[in-house]
Amino acid sequence: MSTELDLSEEAHVDAYDLAVVLADTKFITAHRYSEWAMLGAPDIEEDIALSSIIQDELGHARAGYKAAEKVGNALPSDMSPSTTVDDLLYERGPEAWRSPEVLDHRFDGWADVIASLAILDYATILLYESVRDGSFGPLQSMAGKVLQEESQHAQHGQAWFSVYADESQDEFDPADLQTSIDKFVPGVATWLGTGGSDSTLVDAGVLAQSNDSLREEFLEDIEDVVTANGFEMPAVSPDWSAWDESTRRTEPPSERFDDTVEAATGREHKYLAE
Repeated sequence: MSTELDLSEEAHVDAYDLAVVLADTKFITAHRYSEWAMLGAPDIEEDIALSSIIQDELGHARAGYKAAEKVGNALPSDMSPSTTVDDLLYERGPEAWRSPEVLDHRFDGWADVIASLAILDYATILLYESVRDGSFGPLQSMAGKVLQEESQHAQHGQAWFSVYADESQDEFDPADLQTSIDKFVPGVATWLGTGGSDSTLVDAGVLAQSNDSLREEFLEDIEDVVTANGFEMPAVSPDWSAWDESTRRTEPPSERFDDTVEAATGREHKYLAE
C-alpha cells in the first residue's frame, strides 16, 4: 500500500482530483435524493429507505472530502488546491464542483431517483472497486464501507425496474423509467470516461482499471439489467473532445447550479467539515 508521498506530482494531483470527484458525486447525489424524501417517495417504507440512503451518501461524501484533504495537504504549497473540507464545501463556486453532469438538474420524477440508484450508484461501485483494488492507501482505505452500502443502493434501485415493468400495476409508467434510462446511461458512461490503460492513475496504482475498461464493464452489466426487465438500452456515443479527466465532465456546471450548491451546502451539513 502506497502513500501520497510515493506518487509523482502528476499522479498526486490526479489522485486529489479523483477524491474530490468522488466526494462531490456522493454529496450532490445525497442532495438530489433529499429533494424526493418525505413528500416525493411513493410510500412511507420507501421514504424510510431513501432517508437511510441519503445518510449513507453523506457519509461517503465526508470520507471523500477527508481523503481529498489528506492528499491535498501533501501537495506542494505553490499548487494551492482547496485542501480543507470546509474549503471544498463552502469556498468553491458552482463552476468548480465535480459531480456528474446528469446531476446538474433536479430530478424530474421518481423514475429519475430509481435510475440514479440503479445506474449511477452502480457505476460508483465499479470506480470504488478500482480504488480498492489499487494500492494507494489514502483513497483505498475509504472504499470498503462505501462499497457495502453502495451495493445495497444499486440493488434497491434495480429491484424497482421490475416494478415499473410489471404490466399488472398502473401506478408507475414504464415510459417514465425508459426516459430516465435514456438520460442516465449515456450520462454515467461519459462520467466513467476514457483514457485507456496508460492513464496516470492506473500507472501509479491508484486505480486498478482504466476508464475504458470501467465504462465497458458498466455498459455490459447495465444492459443486462435494462433488457432483462423489458426496457431498451440507449445508444451511447460520447464526444470525448471536451472531456476533462480531472472533473470527469465535458463542461463545468452552469450558473444555474449555484442554487443547488447553496441548498446542498446549508447549515445542516456543517458537520461534514468537522
